[in-house]
Amino acid sequence: MQSEEKIATILLVMASLSLAVAYLTFLPHGEYQEYSDSAEIGDWVQAEGIITEARTTATGGHLILYIQDGEGRRIKVFVPEGAEMRSSLNLGERIVLRGRVSEYRGEREIVVDSEEILMRSIEASKK
Repeated sequence: MQSEEKIATILLVMASLSLAVAYLTFLPHGEYQEYSDSAEIGDWVQAEGIITEARTTATGGHLILYIQDGEGRRIKVFVPEGAEMRSSLNLGERIVLRGRVSEYRGEREIVVDSEEILMRSIEASKK
């Protein structure tokens, strides 16, 4: 192998390894667990329920939802910068969402990406 080919091969291997490390470090992996009261802060969870309340924050353009799941739990859902989604979600609509359990001012919540709610709510409404 020529020295240029060796350098190119080494760079390609290094780039591939960097991508693999980034994938394993920053993306949630494995299955999401079903949301429960025993879910720990930082756990990746999935929840399904009916939207009982939806509002936007006064600042920041965030969306706050409350859903009621099949066990009657009232679950707070925080969607960063999700205010534009408010018009596409309806009270009484069943949604499935995925996110990470967090706590804000002593209250547990699921923090999700707006794309995840949009994608999942469309699928859930077809059921």
